[in-house]
Amino acid sequence: LFAGLMITADGPKLIEHNVRFGDPECQVLMMRLASDLLPAQRDQVRLAEARKLPLHRLSLAEMQEVEPRITEAVYGRLGVGPSVASRVSYGGTAPGNVRREARRWLRRLDKEAAAAG
Repeated sequence: LFAGLMITADGPKLIEHNVRFGDPECQVLMMRLASDLLPAQRDQVRLAEARKLPLHRLSLAEMQEVEPRITEAVYGRLGVGPSVASRVSYGGTAPGNVRREARRWLRRLDKEAAAAG
C-alpha cells in the first residue's frame, strides 16, 4: 500500500493510493517487509521450474505444498488476465481521464463543503 499525501492548511489530504506489487513506491518498502512472503515466492518459482511449468500453471494443491496460506481467492488472481481483471483504476494519466476524475472530485468536494455548512 502506498499513499501519496498533500499537506494543506486544513491538514493532510490523500491525493493517490496504490495497492499492488510492482509500483516503484512499493518496491522500496518491500525490502523492509517483515514477512516470509519473498521466500515463499522464491519457492513457488523453484517448484514451477522443477516441474517445467510456467508459474501460473501450477495447481492450487501444488502451490499449497509450498505455501498453505494460498487460498482459492488468491489462486484465482494468478496469471496476467485475472490479475488485470481484478484491478480497479480511477482514471489513469490520459488527459481525458484526468479531466473526468478532476470534475468528479470537484463535485464531491462541493457536496462535502455544502454539507459542512
